[in-house]
Amino acid sequence: FTLVAVAMLALGIGANTAIFSFINAFFLRGLPFQHPEELVALYTLDERNAGTMPLSHPNYLDYRDNNTVFSGLAAHWFHGLRYTENDVTTPLTGEFVSGNFFDVLGVSAALGRTFIPEEYATEGTHPVVVVSHNFWFNNLGGRPDAIGRTLIFNNVPFTVVGVAPAGFRGVSIINSPSYWVTTAMHRTLLVGLQSEFFHSRRAVSTAVVARLKPGVTLAQADAAMAPLAQELARRYPEDNGGRSLRILSIEQAGLNPNARADIVRAGTLLLSLAGIVLLIACANLANLLLARAAARQREITLRIALGASRSRVVRELLLESTLLTTFGAIAGLVLAFWLKDLLWGLRPPGFPADFAVSLDARVLGFTLVVSIFTGLLFGLAPAWTSSRVDLIGVLKRESAGASGRFPLFGFRNLLVTAQVALSVVALVIAGLFIRSLQNAQAVDPGWNHKNLAVVASDLTSNGYDEVRANEFHARAVALLRTIPGVVDASVASKHFFTGVNPQRTIRPQGSPDEALRTRGRLMSYASVMPGHFRFLGVPLVAGRDFAPTDDQTRPLVIVINETLAQRAWPGENPLGKHVKLFNSDTLFEVVGVVRDTLYHDLAGERTPFAFFPYKQIYHQSAVFHIRTAGDPAAILNTVQKELRTLDPALTFFGGRTMDDALNFLLWGPRTGARLMSVFGALGLLLAALGVYAIMAHSVSQRTREIGIRLAIGAQARDVLDLVLQRGLVVSVLGLSVGLVLAFLITRYFQKFFLHVDHADPLTFVLVAATLLLTALAACLVPALRATRVDPLKALRSE
Repeated sequence: FTLVAVAMLALGIGANTAIFSFINAFFLRGLPFQHPEELVALYTLDERNAGTMPLSHPNYLDYRDNNTVFSGLAAHWFHGLRYTENDVTTPLTGEFVSGNFFDVLGVSAALGRTFIPEEYATEGTHPVVVVSHNFWFNNLGGRPDAIGRTLIFNNVPFTVVGVAPAGFRGVSIINSPSYWVTTAMHRTLLVGLQSEFFHSRRAVSTAVVARLKPGVTLAQADAAMAPLAQELARRYPEDNGGRSLRILSIEQAGLNPNARADIVRAGTLLLSLAGIVLLIACANLANLLLARAAARQREITLRIALGASRSRVVRELLLESTLLTTFGAIAGLVLAFWLKDLLWGLRPPGFPADFAVSLDARVLGFTLVVSIFTGLLFGLAPAWTSSRVDLIGVLKRESAGASGRFPLFGFRNLLVTAQVALSVVALVIAGLFIRSLQNAQAVDPGWNHKNLAVVASDLTSNGYDEVRANEFHARAVALLRTIPGVVDASVASKHFFTGVNPQRTIRPQGSPDEALRTRGRLMSYASVMPGHFRFLGVPLVAGRDFAPTDDQTRPLVIVINETLAQRAWPGENPLGKHVKLFNSDTLFEVVGVVRDTLYHDLAGERTPFAFFPYKQIYHQSAVFHIRTAGDPAAILNTVQKELRTLDPALTFFGGRTMDDALNFLLWGPRTGARLMSVFGALGLLLAALGVYAIMAHSVSQRTREIGIRLAIGAQARDVLDLVLQRGLVVSVLGLSVGLVLAFLITRYFQKFFLHVDHADPLTFVLVAATLLLTALAACLVPALRATRVDPLKALRSE
């Protein structure tokens, strides 16, 4: 009994502790900033686009210089550089920050110092860098003399002036920057679109953090900054029209505010399911304790008859349950260490490996509270019930069981009903996630992703201008097509399912939607080589593909997808129509329409997408697409090696297959299906044990009644039906309650289910069938045992 009880408690407490350790790491852990309650983040709201967006750098400068509520504003955004050491160049990601970034956050260097005013007062004069603790340890040997060392970034020497504290990630808690360089070096480090966006008031690419002045609240700051945002919208209507400002606490900025609600919902789901497992375990233990108390009823009665008070008996029984809880909590903590590492192994690809999820004091406190709650939950009711005894009846050995009375709606049956209902909820959620994974795996993206690999490079940072870059692309594609095993090759500014979604404001001319025609809307786009649609297997619906002659000497052209065509010119032929880009009167003629495909994820939502000829809308990032005859992963190293023969100084990164990209998109449905299946299976197992225990106890308590029935002529089948009916009635009642609860609860998590409704009939039917078959199996063993009762022995037992 003790081993079973401790094992069930360890399972429930351990699962809750492990999941809470992640919730603690993401949402509850203290931020590594000085007085974080004074820190806020500034975001742009645009009436034409949902969610929050960063600021533009010019707007940041205006807010910095004209506000009365902040003691400091700092800008930051992620940035990529090429790091060269011993003639080996590797790409690094870090942050491009205003010089006061560390000062605003109140963070001091672990070694050396952070930036000083003279290093960012004059542009381009002080190439200095603060490196992360991980970079210092892994790349610079963790040596104190790393301060003052010269590092080569983008062929420019930078001097290390400081090492950030261990675990410092900037504002975002899930990023892992390797360095911080100041915006004073923007003319040296930013090229192409990066440089254009840095100076554009329209481009929303600058994240901003600010520190409130003493005594200023967030609400006051929001009210004080609103007129400034309105003034910028009035002064720059082309760039800021329809835009406003939103201020959030720094805690909300640690995770993408647009995704924070989904992350909270996912954490709530996991913790709720772990709680369901714990509640089912508690119900099981309460039933076990009630069964033990029934067996000890004569002992307890004797204690009371000899003078023991009812409260003393209750305290003794509670002490037993408390000891069980203590052992279960200790075992649960051990299990939580293992489960925490197991859950960490399920993290999405690219998630920083050094993100710390630990069982700190807050997690241990949570475990203590859960343990106390658990002990009271499964111990109090049995203890209180067991202390209420009929002295005369028990001492005469006339137990309740001897009479055969076992009420259908008794406390123990209600516990089993609750177990079954909770397990139904867990099973339905698990089933919906499994169905969601099946649907995601069956989704046809509308383009050929088989045997496809991609490799990216940034030519502009290596000094390539547009003309040289286009020449390099042509030579590179010709070279790639000669590699054995390569079927074809192409170039685009991005690949589908990349996780990065560059957008531009596009204004369809002649559209009946005046706002779309005059002010436009941010839309996803890509610059592609001629033949790229054929390469990907994206069919043309109307018009033509880009031609090799579509360059800067010819009229500007564009190919759009069906959704953009329907939204811009509903019911009209889009060919020959024109679009303008933001802040430009240059016309692009629509020469083709391609079929809608999935560009970003597997949700299947129809979104506008625009394609431009690579020679007319140049993009500094080039993504080489390689179609192979066999496994594309086997040829990636050869592809990069051959490309370097064209220019050994180039750095190539992001090499992966499209199967890898799809696996990344399937991470959520796959992980959800795995975790929910585990919770569902545990709930089903515990519920089946509960049904079995209650029926076994019922049979043992009704042995005399069953013996009498058999003695007076009842058949084994009659006894079997009697026992099965009792167990199935309890199970069906729990199933009915569980299905209703599942229908109501799963509505809250609908966003996690891909192409499946939260009330999916197939899932509910399969869960109901599974639960009924399991309950039938759990009832069958005690029922068969009842049919083998010897009437003579049953009557002699009393």
